[in-house]
Amino acid sequence: MSHKFTTVHIFRLLIIILMGILIGQLSPVMPEVIAPGISNPLIGMIVFIFLASFLINRTMARNNSLELSISLELSRMRRIAHLVENMSATRSWKKEIKEAILVYLIEVSKEDFLSYKKSHKYFRVVTHEIYEFSPKTDRDKLLFSELLTVTRELAFHRQELINRLASPISPYTWAAFLLVVFINLALLMLVRGPDVISTLYISGASIAIFLVVDILIALNNFTKPEQNFYQKQYEDNAKRIRAEKK
Repeated sequence: MSHKFTTVHIFRLLIIILMGILIGQLSPVMPEVIAPGISNPLIGMIVFIFLASFLINRTMARNNSLELSISLELSRMRRIAHLVENMSATRSWKKEIKEAILVYLIEVSKEDFLSYKKSHKYFRVVTHEIYEFSPKTDRDKLLFSELLTVTRELAFHRQELINRLASPISPYTWAAFLLVVFINLALLMLVRGPDVISTLYISGASIAIFLVVDILIALNNFTKPEQNFYQKQYEDNAKRIRAEKK
């Protein structure tokens, strides 16, 4: 999905920069002889960079998988509608299948997307209607076999979606990561010397740490605009299927 740079992002950046400057200014001034010896943030920064890179990569992989699962689910729903339309079944059965699909798509588009798993009851209506069909001709047997395959794939993608909507970062991992952040900030505050360069170094490094944490939080959490973007796809697909329903 496309991400727009908004005033909220500007505000967050300004807050992060301000926090970094404050840490640089409020850090105690250490004597030049003591400061480099009692605190070396290099090792802590290496641990932070390694852990942050791992978590960001894992979160981005989750988000990419989520978008793929949504795309595959919607394509499978349209595929079911097209297969049903080409089967020599009763008009009432075809109508019930398509109505069930439309209800499912509309309900997902309306409800809280983070509660996606609650849509299972609507999905069960679709599968129940499909399993009621009994093909008689060879052509219908072939199409029905494909229909069952698509339905199984759809159930798999639904489970993938449910799994991907959960946070990939456990509370314990968050606690460990934030502890590393706190340790790094504490070590940075102990390397401030009487010179301006050390103050700029502390502020810059602190800003970098806060930016990485903010990026990770943004990637891990689904904002309302992001949820609306995904749900709009379900709404649009419902409109497409309804328009084809003749």
